[in-house]
Amino acid sequence: MLSVPGSYRLTPPPRIFVLVAAMLFMLSLAATPVSAAAIAVGGECTLAEAIANANNDNNGGGTGNGCAAGSGADTITLSADVALTELLPTIDSAITINGATFTISLSGAALYQGAILRSTPGSNLTLQNVTLRLGGGGSSSHGALVLGDDATISDVSFNLCYLTCVQGVASGATYSLSKVYFDYTFGAYYTPGAIQAQAGAFTINNVAFYQMSDGGDGLIGISSGASVTLTGCLYRYNVLPQLKSGSGTLTNTSSGTCTGATTQPCLFLSRLNTPMLVDLSKAGSIYPMKEMCRAQLRCRQIAI
Repeated sequence: MLSVPGSYRLTPPPRIFVLVAAMLFMLSLAATPVSAAAIAVGGECTLAEAIANANNDNNGGGTGNGCAAGSGADTITLSADVALTELLPTIDSAITINGATFTISLSGAALYQGAILRSTPGSNLTLQNVTLRLGGGGSSSHGALVLGDDATISDVSFNLCYLTCVQGVASGATYSLSKVYFDYTFGAYYTPGAIQAQAGAFTINNVAFYQMSDGGDGLIGISSGASVTLTGCLYRYNVLPQLKSGSGTLTNTSSGTCTGATTQPCLFLSRLNTPMLVDLSKAGSIYPMKEMCRAQLRCRQIAI
């Protein structure tokens, strides 16, 4: 006769085992990397929506828009020129913007009303292969590109900026610029034409200044505590081309037309394509010389 085993009941595992298992599960989730998203601008996806999605790691804050959802350190890629009639959201996270050789410009009511792109503390902006046009001005920070934290800028052109093109405003931040081209920018009497280093450290490699007006405050303005290291530069057809203003540090290791530190002569070409030798240690003498050249419509090589 078959015997029937006695009744029994399952004993739950000790509570400590449950806690350990839960902790291991949470750690596995934390160790899983957040994958970056690729967000293509075009069609129903605007640049403003793409930046918002990348900042918030979602798609339209849950309501949805025409762009892919952001996730981690996102890459935004343009497919056509972008003309903005209102300012973009600030960049608050790690974002790469690949312009794919297209142009982002302000127009209409947004023309010269502020930055085309602006990053904030805690962000990390990589900007490449793009032209920024008709930006700057406004009532607050007035660069066409305002950098509030670390940034890497490469293969970027700045055209027709107002007041200044690139403005670094974050203490302790590092800004790396390479293969950057500035042209037809007009500063005001209190702003540098190309770069305003209010805070942080700029490293600039291979830069060209063409048809620039420095507004009487230099092409590069450097505030106390900020620094700029310049390697490889070209100046052509600039008006009032004082290289540097401000009490910050400029390290200039450029060759060719930019040889020498700010206290030594540096060769510039005037708007009339006539060479002039300018002693930057006597910057105040640049202005009457330039006015004389404009009046006579010709210049000779002059050592001040």
